[in-house]
Amino acid sequence: GNGEEIVALDFDGVLCDSAGELAESSLRGAERLFGGRQGACFPPRGSDEREELLREMIKLRPRIRTGYELVLLARVLLPDAAESEGAAMPSVSELEAKWPAQKDAVMEALGVSTEELHEALYSCRHEWIAEDELSWHRANRLYPGVADAFQMNPDRIRYIVTTKEAAFAVRILREAGIDERMLPTDRVYGLVPGVTKIDVLKRLLKQHPGAKLVFVEDFLRALEDASIVLLGEDIRYLLATWGYNTQKDRDKADVHPFVELLDLSTFTTKLL
Repeated sequence: GNGEEIVALDFDGVLCDSAGELAESSLRGAERLFGGRQGACFPPRGSDEREELLREMIKLRPRIRTGYELVLLARVLLPDAAESEGAAMPSVSELEAKWPAQKDAVMEALGVSTEELHEALYSCRHEWIAEDELSWHRANRLYPGVADAFQMNPDRIRYIVTTKEAAFAVRILREAGIDERMLPTDRVYGLVPGVTKIDVLKRLLKQHPGAKLVFVEDFLRALEDASIVLLGEDIRYLLATWGYNTQKDRDKADVHPFVELLDLSTFTTKLL
């Protein structure tokens, strides 16, 4: 190549620890979707039961590809879920082992569509921002050293490749002091229906012929898939070990021929 290095970064679980925010927004979305229409009973805000439910949701974060799945899981994790919907609802241990394999069956049992789940999540997130933007930002913390790295190397060519809506990612970055010069808005590739992360990586390879691409992602499957589809391209695949993955994922990545393990301090001091 021409020696130019381009960094393609996942957002949630790589740059931003957003699991708490996603859990809260998803729980509010589930209350709206399942509380009103189906009369499901959710624990009240501020209660110990609600905190416990949020903790269980956060524990399942490594199993999730797209945020709206957690709206569904908030409903599945309700203590009365199994009784009220027949035996269709899997237990926590089944979810930890197999999700998202059960997703379609659960959606059918509850009579909801992907669009409805998406809409519930995004509308509740927008409302949270509108009513208390400060607490929303507090629930979306960048990992230690991330903002500093952007500020120390403002000229590095970085892209963000995420399944989050781009506007939310940009809002969080700007709040953290990462401005348009350090990361132009048009380098943030967010959720576009029908466009995959692999499509975006192909586009970046075209835009920067001869460059070396570094892809940092916390979801092992995304790295494995890209390494197969883009076989032969000049790409390094790095698993963010501080993100939403399990020890099992990290052990698997460790022996994978194309995936390398990356720790947070190496990421923020050498790569970002």
